[in-house]
Amino acid sequence: MWAGRSLLDLVHPRHRASFAGHITSVIATESNGSDNSYSCYLRQYRGLHSSGFCVMEKWVGYLPFQLTMCFKETEDDDPKLYLVINALPIQSAYKYGDELHKSTKFTTRHTASTHLCHIDPEVTTYFGYLPQDIIGRSILEFYHPDDLYFLKEVYQAVMKVQGHLFRSRPCRFRSQNGGFALVETELSSFINPWSRKLEFVICQHTVLRGPPNPDVTTPVYEPNTWLKPEDLREETKILYEEIKCLLNETVVRNCETAKLQVTKRCNDLAVFMENLMDELTKPPNLKVDIVTEEQS
Repeated sequence: MWAGRSLLDLVHPRHRASFAGHITSVIATESNGSDNSYSCYLRQYRGLHSSGFCVMEKWVGYLPFQLTMCFKETEDDDPKLYLVINALPIQSAYKYGDELHKSTKFTTRHTASTHLCHIDPEVTTYFGYLPQDIIGRSILEFYHPDDLYFLKEVYQAVMKVQGHLFRSRPCRFRSQNGGFALVETELSSFINPWSRKLEFVICQHTVLRGPPNPDVTTPVYEPNTWLKPEDLREETKILYEEIKCLLNETVVRNCETAKLQVTKRCNDLAVFMENLMDELTKPPNLKVDIVTEEQS
């Protein structure tokens, strides 16, 4: 059913532009051994047996796949370049609802404005999102509104420890089908040493309990899955702004950290001066080697 059709026709419309851009980058990155994998939604087969006779009016389904790409050239008189794609379906990590499941750690990174700038591909298995679909969105949108009070305290602690790892208590994190999984997160921050401003926060997540609906990878297109900004409670909007303001404050250098840095520098300077003085006070070596000729 796929033979003779354009590959882009099988890719979800919102992924076609980034998919075409990724293909063009494969040629440049293939020689240096870079990872050429890409995640996207591929169209499900829609025929008479699966959709009935009113094919044109049926909903088109898509499923997430992990694609690995490479270019190969035919070995004949008229060589041609072919794109070879290995597609593997991405399965949900859960077998039943509210499954107690301690996952491996996966990482997200967000800026001081709370917008996601990096997401590990494992997020699709645990929450159903494709990385390119949520890059640029605020990480606060994915937490349960009732956990935002505690989340504000977590970010206050992260700003206070200044780069050290901080483990939060479990919070509820939204999956793409609307349910919430229980997630434990270890956070660390990077503070610009010159501006003393937060550059980004690194979050290492571990899923402790899955969402009520274990099928997190099947796309959900219901309009009520995500709340619009105007539908948020007023207190939720206030907490959003308070957390953003907190992350954009100038970080005051920790007194204990500053003392340790000054002490270390003083010790290093003392050792250097001691070695220098030892070199200056050492008596000069006046020994002269006299070479005598052997008598015959």
